[in-house]
Amino acid sequence: MLLGIDHVVLAVQDVDAASAELAAALGLEEDGGGDHPDWGTRNRILWLGNTFLELLGIADPVAASTSWLGRPVVDALATGPGMVAWAIASDSLEEDAGRLRERGAQLGPAIPGRRRRADGRLVRWDLSLPTRVGLAAPFLIEHHQGSAEWTPSERAVREAMPARLT
Repeated sequence: MLLGIDHVVLAVQDVDAASAELAAALGLEEDGGGDHPDWGTRNRILWLGNTFLELLGIADPVAASTSWLGRPVVDALATGPGMVAWAIASDSLEEDAGRLRERGAQLGPAIPGRRRRADGRLVRWDLSLPTRVGLAAPFLIEHHQGSAEWTPSERAVREAMPARLT
């Protein structure tokens, strides 16, 4: 089932500086993030319950220039920081993507994603990507429930947190 907006991806030059600035401005806690080695990107996460803002920068310009996620960030940063993509959460990616394809959506097959956190824990997910990732067409994501950040206990902690916006 489609669960709602999972996250918004914002391209920034310096993920650490942007994360600190946005967290301070909004009264949010910085948490998580790491490198996407296959895509040439690096991120920082600002949680809003179990939805989040993903601040994304370039870690490896060569890999990013040809990856589905890095290329839009490279292009966006040529003119300045800003929103480059958004994701819809699913708890049954293949089923949801198939249903949307039947209605004309141009979504690809599931592909795995991963990143290693600074504490060494692995975050894992699967994606279904549109022909071109961007503002007009979101991608679908299903988080692996046993991986870092998505265990039942970690989700429960975020769901129980009061709104922290000031």
